[in-house]
Amino acid sequence: MTKDEALKMAIEALECIDEDLVNSAYYILVREAIPVCKEALEQPAQVPVAWMYNGNLHEFNPSDWATEPVTPLYTHPHQWQGLTDDEIDALEHNDFTCWGRDDLIVFGRAIEQALRNKNT
Repeated sequence: MTKDEALKMAIEALECIDEDLVNSAYYILVREAIPVCKEALEQPAQVPVAWMYNGNLHEFNPSDWATEPVTPLYTHPHQWQGLTDDEIDALEHNDFTCWGRDDLIVFGRAIEQALRNKNT
């Protein structure tokens, strides 16, 4: 049974529970669980980026010929967070004391863009 099948089954079972059959605290818990299960069901399935088999990393799934367990490896995309103007202004910039705040902000944004280009 897949995760999605289990969630669908749980939602169906939870929706069948009648308020008269259970005490109010339990019923509230059941009603809170339904939207959480539905939200989890809507999330896209993660796809492995690689597989570990016998201590080696593989770019393809070796399950077809593997004689020992294969471990899928997942990753989450890195979320870039830039600096605010105030964060740039608060940086130690002793070498830039002749610069104005606006110049420093422009310089900080140029550094951010260079990092974005490098990391994408």
